[in-house]
Amino acid sequence: NNHYIPGDQIWLHGRNGFLFTRGTAAGDTIAQYVSNGSYVGFNCPVKSEGVLLTSDERCKEDVRDMEGSLETLAGLRGVTYHLKPRPFPEAGLQVPNEEARKYYEQFETEYAAEEAARCGRLRYGFLAQELEQVLPDLVQTDENGMKSVDYIAIIPILVNAVNELSGELEAVKARNSELESQSGAAAVNYAPVQQPTGVDALLAGRTAEVLGQNDPNPFSADTRIAYNLPDGTQTAAIYIYDLQGKQVMQLPVTEPGAGSVTLHGGNLQAGMYIYSLIADGKELASKKMILTK
Repeated sequence: NNHYIPGDQIWLHGRNGFLFTRGTAAGDTIAQYVSNGSYVGFNCPVKSEGVLLTSDERCKEDVRDMEGSLETLAGLRGVTYHLKPRPFPEAGLQVPNEEARKYYEQFETEYAAEEAARCGRLRYGFLAQELEQVLPDLVQTDENGMKSVDYIAIIPILVNAVNELSGELEAVKARNSELESQSGAAAVNYAPVQQPTGVDALLAGRTAEVLGQNDPNPFSADTRIAYNLPDGTQTAAIYIYDLQGKQVMQLPVTEPGAGSVTLHGGNLQAGMYIYSLIADGKELASKKMILTK
């Protein structure tokens, strides 16, 4: 029952909740609340100038920093989709007379037009069943098995992922600066006072390209790294480092002159790496590569 009280307020009283419909059929519901539910359900978009969620720290306990946000996001799949049209709620209704039939047909036509507009718009999101495998706490299932997603809760995960990525980029910059300093120091320490030979010739810029960019890059399986060593090189290898500067692999270089080595991506975790060509104890060049899975 609807009760109007002074102050132009409306009280909705229902023993088992309430249904707000645009017609006489319960199946044509716009909003509803049932006594055994924990939320008001809307069967139409809700427009607002803003939405505020209670987030005061006084309401929270067991607060912890999130970890592995980048890895979590890597497990999600964003999709585009269209909504399926909903059946006409009054389909098959027996109408008593011609006047009622006209009203019925008009209502059916308007409903079909609204459904066409609702389903014609391209939408972006997740499939709840897939998201549930990665972030089960963000998916709720009602009594009918229908799943809903808490999209707002994904925002802090995105923020943390950006912060993690920023940290990795800073580590890459620091590593690059270190490598550039080492390369610069080597060029000074080994600046030739006479006609340079061997590795010193490379350091003096006598060879245009001593280390090529891996191809393909990014890669997921194998990638090829080209190099160019001068005659007289005794020992050489290509070293692979992670973003923290830890050596994770070494690829021996056995052929003098121009050649290449193949890196098998299955031996490494997905991510960004730095590879360096070191000959006779001197670092000649370094480049970055990206491994995807």
